[in-house]
Amino acid sequence: MRQVVGNLRRQEYVNASNVEALRKYIRVRNPNISKEEFSAVFADALHKIIDTRISQFEEKHRKKIKDDVLRKAVKKKDFSINAAEVFTSCLSMKLREDSYINNFTQWINQNQPVTVSAGNVDKLVSRVEQLEEEYIENNLEEIFNEFEAGGTEDEVLVALESRLIKKVKEFCFKYVKPSMKLVLPAALPLVIITAFVFADQLGDNRIHALQHQDQGKYANIAEEQVDRYLTLESRVLKKLGSSGGEKGLVLLDGLHDELRYEEVDRKELKKWLDKKNSMLSEEPYFTAIIATSEKYDIHPLLMFAIVGQEQAFVPKSGAAAKKIANNPFNVYGSWEKYNTDIYDSSRLAADTIIKSSRNRPAYMNTIKWINRRYAEDPNWWNGVSMLFTQMEKEIAN
Repeated sequence: MRQVVGNLRRQEYVNASNVEALRKYIRVRNPNISKEEFSAVFADALHKIIDTRISQFEEKHRKKIKDDVLRKAVKKKDFSINAAEVFTSCLSMKLREDSYINNFTQWINQNQPVTVSAGNVDKLVSRVEQLEEEYIENNLEEIFNEFEAGGTEDEVLVALESRLIKKVKEFCFKYVKPSMKLVLPAALPLVIITAFVFADQLGDNRIHALQHQDQGKYANIAEEQVDRYLTLESRVLKKLGSSGGEKGLVLLDGLHDELRYEEVDRKELKKWLDKKNSMLSEEPYFTAIIATSEKYDIHPLLMFAIVGQEQAFVPKSGAAAKKIANNPFNVYGSWEKYNTDIYDSSRLAADTIIKSSRNRPAYMNTIKWINRRYAEDPNWWNGVSMLFTQMEKEIAN
């Protein structure tokens, strides 16, 4: 399970760069947008991004997950959300209904390559039922250690609680004086950081009034003030004119037109691959990739460009060329970890391409948008784009 969370942690849904790009795009597209409309459009976009990533869950659960991960994201120095944080939120809900466990399991298996069973997910949820959400979030490694050691539920709780008590004592002795009163209203950090995120749009919003004086004074801040920009209901967004229409943020589903399927000169493509001494000019590899491209409405040259970036078009001279040709897209990590046949791997690669292209902001390069889920290397898209352009120029349609 630790490997699962490690895989999820590497999958970013939103990061500081995305947030800044969204803000810039909204301003460029809507130069006269009001502060309220800007906030609504921004919130709407974030909700849509998260929604597409947790579509496996029922709507009532999606709302709780979104609210949780967004509230935590605004507390960070750099706004970001990754799949592991969604995992923690799902775990912290402590729901053991069959439908929820099945949805949770499906989400885990569709977001990383290590398959887990619903039984194991249910057992893990049962182990954390008596733990506080904050403890679950900060001690996942210890929870997994105890879980994988196979102890009983009581033994796990005793072990975890003893460590928690030790940490609390260490904290108290180090930081807390007897005369001090600790007042920790949850609203304060959220208000401060939300104000920071939208600082250049909120204008005269009295941010300076939130400087530390007496934390207790802020305990009565209304929750709707904290959530104003992150939990706007659709009816409110509609009133503000941010849902659809000209002022709505354009998020596109699917590939850009130039990357959709079109016929290519297959003889010329084979000749081009032969010059690269590529296994993929042979059967069944060539036909499998072309057929999959057509089925999924993906440009064949994009599929081959990805193979070029991943495996240099699989040179025949390679020692493991035939095995690599079974999975030249490196789905599920690499051809060594996952090796079936070219029909299966090309289907999985195409499915990943289509899913990764969803919810793309209109300003974003499509291949770069696919990069965030397809490959860990942030420069992967540059190589794929160059190969795609080169093949377009050198292979006559």
